[in-house]
Amino acid sequence: MSFFVPKKDQCLVCPKYNRANADEKANLIQNYEDHIERKRACYAEKAKDKERAEKEPNFLSATFDLQAILQNPSTEVGLLYYTRKLTVYNLTLYESALPNEAYCFVWTEVHGKKGSSEVGTILAHYLTNCIPENVTEVSLFSDTCGGQNRNQFIAALLLRVINQSKQLQIIEHKFLESGHSYMEADSMHSSIEYAKKHRVVYCLSDWINIYKDARSRHV
Repeated sequence: MSFFVPKKDQCLVCPKYNRANADEKANLIQNYEDHIERKRACYAEKAKDKERAEKEPNFLSATFDLQAILQNPSTEVGLLYYTRKLTVYNLTLYESALPNEAYCFVWTEVHGKKGSSEVGTILAHYLTNCIPENVTEVSLFSDTCGGQNRNQFIAALLLRVINQSKQLQIIEHKFLESGHSYMEADSMHSSIEYAKKHRVVYCLSDWINIYKDARSRHV
């Protein structure tokens, strides 16, 4: 017996519709078609912003997502395997236009949780310290997780950044359809998992070295 652990939240609408019988589908079809249309519109919007970012130097489009919880230490040694681990969080951010700058913002449960306060702090740091000086408009894409991304606190944070910035004129935060939110930032998670294989982690700096190796392997 084995268990499948999905890397992203699974769609609730599509499997329900696909498994339904003919009578049930008649009641579900409108919601299903609306769902598919929103999915297509979201990906089309992301593709449009990516193309625009490649053509307009003052426009930047990026995706961001929180990676699944990591553990420290991470090893197969029996005595350590069953001990209480330190939780490590990693929010990845990926810029869509070349040279595809990618960021890993890392912290542990000692420094904070994984809610809107932490995500907002990272976005504020990125928007005020990391973007090129010529950028005046930013488009951010994320999933619809209410506790982290889609809430009043992130909206207020972005409003504060735009009001205080002498550089930025527009910040848009766009959400992908629930269940279909795979983004470029998520590909960073796969690269990190690949770089982690057969490696032992004892401290936070080991995780940081893995992040760096993941980037060098997949440029």
